[in-house]
Amino acid sequence: AYPELTTFPDEDIRRLTVLVNQAAVAVQNLRSIDLAEQRAHEAQARSEELAIINRVVSSVVSSPDLRQVLFTMSNELLSVFAVGHVGISLLNKERTLLTTIAEKSSNNSPDITGMEFEVEKNPYYKQVVASRQTILVADALNDVNILSNRAMIQQRKIQSFAMGHGNIHS
Repeated sequence: AYPELTTFPDEDIRRLTVLVNQAAVAVQNLRSIDLAEQRAHEAQARSEELAIINRVVSSVVSSPDLRQVLFTMSNELLSVFAVGHVGISLLNKERTLLTTIAEKSSNNSPDITGMEFEVEKNPYYKQVVASRQTILVADALNDVNILSNRAMIQQRKIQSFAMGHGNIHS
């Protein structure tokens, strides 16, 4: 901006136009770079997901031992979600009892493999079994719905947990 009336020679207008166009190209290039970086991050995340799936599938095909396969899955879940504990339990045919058959802990907590949990004694177990939906419990140490597992939760210093239901059809 000039404080006085000014005329611009054609050469200045041409240079200004070139500079404005270059600035537009630079902005577009930055947008393209940002988009390329975003896509690269997405591809990396997808690649990591596929690597996890590959490790689990390799475990399934290489071992006829269900416990070994589920132990591998426990390890992967522990790593992927950066949690302190992972347990995988199977529900009996009567849908009344969960038995932990694979468990992994990032600290030295006692192994709970083989431990049984009665569905009726825990409202969250009942909810997951009935709805087949995953639930999240944010404040496990103070939640009144898990009185039956309070000692284990305190011992393991579990603050929050998720519980899901896998469907197996025979």
